[in-house]
Amino acid sequence: MNSAVIVAAGKSMRFHHSGGIGNKTELLLKGKPLYYYSMKVFLDMGFEVILVTNSNPDIPNVKVVKGGETRSESVYNGVKAATGKYVFIHDAARPLLTKGMVGKLLNEKRYGDGCYLAKWLTDSLKKITKGDKVISIDRDMHFTSETPQVFKREFLLEAFSKAEKSYSDEVAMVNDIFPKAEIHPIFHNWSNDKLTEKEDYYRIQQLMGTKRRIGHSFDIHKLEKGRKLILGGILIPSEVGLLGHSDADVLLHAVTESILGAFGLGDLGTNFPDNDPKYKDISSVVLLEKALDEMRKRNYDIYNMDITLYLEKPKLLEYRIEILSNLYKLLNIHPEALNIKATTAEKIGPIGRNEAIACEVVVILEEVYQGDN
Repeated sequence: MNSAVIVAAGKSMRFHHSGGIGNKTELLLKGKPLYYYSMKVFLDMGFEVILVTNSNPDIPNVKVVKGGETRSESVYNGVKAATGKYVFIHDAARPLLTKGMVGKLLNEKRYGDGCYLAKWLTDSLKKITKGDKVISIDRDMHFTSETPQVFKREFLLEAFSKAEKSYSDEVAMVNDIFPKAEIHPIFHNWSNDKLTEKEDYYRIQQLMGTKRRIGHSFDIHKLEKGRKLILGGILIPSEVGLLGHSDADVLLHAVTESILGAFGLGDLGTNFPDNDPKYKDISSVVLLEKALDEMRKRNYDIYNMDITLYLEKPKLLEYRIEILSNLYKLLNIHPEALNIKATTAEKIGPIGRNEAIACEVVVILEEVYQGDN
């Protein structure tokens, strides 16, 4: 097995100086944190993944390691947590990574002591001398080093143990500590841009492309004694519950129908008829999963969702956190991309008389970035 160390623990100083706010690697890009994209590439390719960050995300199949004061310390922490023979070091701020890039390095890693992605300079290169004089430099012999950078784990650990300062990347460290080491640049022409300043965020968004769909749903169910009250997959203590062929979870019904509607797939009744015995008392989670499967088959994900419940009782505040936590898991959605709120009907109509509960959902779905492989 190979290991991937994704570095997302930087202080983002240049990003802040350009007007950006917060840790750039935790910015939402197409509804996901920046580190999600490279992390997914490595996971899909069977890598052991170590995420180095100063936050504390709970991500299945990913080791989360705390960052250090410098980039070198952060990478060192990640490498120590890795178990693979080879370690791929990658900046989370490069979200355009593809399987093709990783595959190119996989083909080359066995030669020499290490390898890394690199790109020849195409712009004219200038240098300011001590006397503030600008001189031109021949660009033909100059290139930029990028990530991923690949080394044998034991070799990299030895280099870190001998390092007496911080380096801008691991290639610089290895070249400094082991001058005779064979570290090969692997040149490519893919887009592997790094998010450094605020303007980079918008450019990377454009490179990823954006296809979005909007879905909407409104559902209402009658309240009746002897029924369970389930909202958002959470059983709520109540003398009355919602009436329906399934478990009548009006919140999940509206969520499910909004996703179906975004793809022109009809309504809940068309897809799950209330005269079909197999849907009798079925959990609405099952219906939601079927809609999510349709979404994933089309290579889309949830970008943003806004939910409004219309009810007199119970007071949503008592159960909001529990419902949200369940929705985060069911929808695999970032907390900032989901909102739920409630309002009463001011004692007007069946909702106001506590005879029914309704739910309205608006969802934006966005095509998942696949790269150019």
